[in-house]
Amino acid sequence: MQLHWAFAAITSLSLSMPAGSSDVDVAPDDAAPQVITIDSTSPEWTRRVEWGLQRFRDAGLRLPPMAISVHDNDAPCDGYSGLYLPNDPVEVHLCTSAPVDSRPARLTTLHELAHAWAEFQLSTDERSAFLELRGLDVWYDGRLPRHERGNEHAAEVVSWGLMDEMIPIIRIYNAEPADLSTAFDLLVARAPLWSRS
Repeated sequence: MQLHWAFAAITSLSLSMPAGSSDVDVAPDDAAPQVITIDSTSPEWTRRVEWGLQRFRDAGLRLPPMAISVHDNDAPCDGYSGLYLPNDPVEVHLCTSAPVDSRPARLTTLHELAHAWAEFQLSTDERSAFLELRGLDVWYDGRLPRHERGNEHAAEVVSWGLMDEMIPIIRIYNAEPADLSTAFDLLVARAPLWSRS
């Protein structure tokens, strides 16, 4: 019998698929509370997700309303360790087989939340500036390898900057700490969280 731990929070926080193909900028209502639910396989995974949400709060990054699900296998994530879906509410699925307190589990949690943040918060102009900085041509194109997509670079950069330690990033190019710091600052206008430790 599989146990599911459910958690619902009202917070002032703010394979991925983009939130549509239009160039419409969505300005979130900063006064409205955001509902985030967690459907987890264990209390430990609920705490891991809560940790990820707290990292976004610590950085002052607002997330959209979302449903976060933790799974025991990678089938719900199409064979990947995580999946972001731009539904209403946004869906984040975590399917990593890594131990809950491991670096990969922490990074995957932040990476998938970062997809939701980027799709919800970044304007067309901010995405264009990021693409130019990173030397990329498109925000999202499912025909391209992930390391050539702006949305994947943004999720990697944001998750790197929100980690609780500086870590090497290997899934994208131009991943030297100075390059990642510049990109993180462009996206969120601050230094990485781990740099204040």
